[in-house]
Amino acid sequence: MTKSFVLGFNEIHRSGRLSVGNKAFNLSLLSKMVDDINIPKSVVLLSSADVDMEVAKKELLDYVQANIHYPIIARSSTTVEDSAVSFAGLFASEVCYDEKDLDKTIDNVLSSLFAEEVLSYCKFKQIDHSEIKMAVLIQQYISPDISGVIFTKHPVSNDTSIILIEYKEKTSDAVTAGTSIPHSILIKKDKFVLYEPLFEQLRTIALSAEVEFGYPLDLEWILSDEKVWIVQVRQITT
Repeated sequence: MTKSFVLGFNEIHRSGRLSVGNKAFNLSLLSKMVDDINIPKSVVLLSSADVDMEVAKKELLDYVQANIHYPIIARSSTTVEDSAVSFAGLFASEVCYDEKDLDKTIDNVLSSLFAEEVLSYCKFKQIDHSEIKMAVLIQQYISPDISGVIFTKHPVSNDTSIILIEYKEKTSDAVTAGTSIPHSILIKKDKFVLYEPLFEQLRTIALSAEVEFGYPLDLEWILSDEKVWIVQVRQITT
């Protein structure tokens, strides 16, 4: 039987974090835990010491052609991201518009594991870089009208009675990387306070996710054609 190096999104939760990384694993858990949540079509190129990369890339190309339309976004999914230690903005994500560029896109994401910024940060945090495993999460690229992040507790004051939503028109990269000043709104978790429909929907998603995961969360979201998509979920870090 031929070994598979690619996992469809519905299979990710059956694998371990070491194989698919925290980003992919957390999203898969979220999709199983919370009803009626929108997550872009996804597939994972596994992290493994014995991956035959040429075979894996061919398998990935075939899967994307059959199941996901271009453009797509390739995102790092390592065993250290989306954990108690923040690696936000250190590993690569790259949009790919055509299948002829998929090979290069995957290489660019994988090579970011060895970027000087990553090596320096691991040294600063006393993390053994050699123990980090990286998978690649491939998602349907959703062009955002509005995008941002939801914190289910205030990331500065640690107030657990409120939700902080930050958002900006178009791309969320600058918001999540902390290089742009977004719009923000504080929302009470108290169900008796009502907000406009978008924020009410985001509050419902955030509260459901926090209950299921059991700890405060940071969720990245996109609004596209009046539909909310969740593209990342992680533990809040400082």
